[in-house]
Amino acid sequence: MKIGIIGGTGIEKNFAADSLPRGIITSFSDKLVMLKEIIIKGTQVYFLSRHGEDHIVPPHEVNYRANILALKKIGVDAVIAFNAVGVLNPAIDLGWLATPDDLNTLFCYGRPETFFDGQIIKRKGKEVLMKATHVNMSSPFCPQIRDTIYKAAARLKIPTMSGGVVAVTNGPRFETAAEVKALQVMRCDYVSMTLHPEAALAREAGLHYASICFLTNYATGIKNARPDENEVYAMMEKMKAAVPDLITEIIANLPDTFDSKKCYCSYEFINELVELENS
Repeated sequence: MKIGIIGGTGIEKNFAADSLPRGIITSFSDKLVMLKEIIIKGTQVYFLSRHGEDHIVPPHEVNYRANILALKKIGVDAVIAFNAVGVLNPAIDLGWLATPDDLNTLFCYGRPETFFDGQIIKRKGKEVLMKATHVNMSSPFCPQIRDTIYKAAARLKIPTMSGGVVAVTNGPRFETAAEVKALQVMRCDYVSMTLHPEAALAREAGLHYASICFLTNYATGIKNARPDENEVYAMMEKMKAAVPDLITEIIANLPDTFDSKKCYCSYEFINELVELENS
């Protein structure tokens, strides 16, 4: 099994000394998708920095399709995404991790959010029609990975919330107080800028995908909060200390194979494109 880890927070730097850079070409970008390969507990792991190594690319400009396809092309089976999120529920403490189990994308728009947009992709005299395809998102995060994450965090005594709904907004600005109230009405617990369309594309690609959310700040108006990026970064730095041990513990305890009856992740629609790109 090969594992992909997507982060926007520099978590891959904890393993940089032992990593091997890999550049992947895809049909969705004229730039290489840069990965860092490392062996953890005998497993090939590929780190991908969502915003670029210098955190330059804003959430709405991330090339999510190229990123997910690059991981699929290199043979990744499962993806663990790290996301810094705001907290919408005042009963939830900051400084914890969370493994959300549902997704609300109604406030996120304008991003290419599917591989299957009707275009024809050509390569070396061959072509693939990316015709409309519909995937099941009733459980957008793989429960098998979520369970492994939660149990690994518990063994390490890392405070972690299991479940919850994470909303996605465009960013890069923080949400207004009115937007936060609307998300609360929709019973969302957290708010992210990067989980969509990443999770949906992972599902289209047949990847087992789950998120580990850093609860870094209260959203605007929650407990009179006025989000500040410096405070978010400071909280992230404090929380990242536990990440290397957590990643190692998760990878050591992931199943050797995933049970297709326990999730909706095992789609094969994109395999024809992957074969074309790898030819």
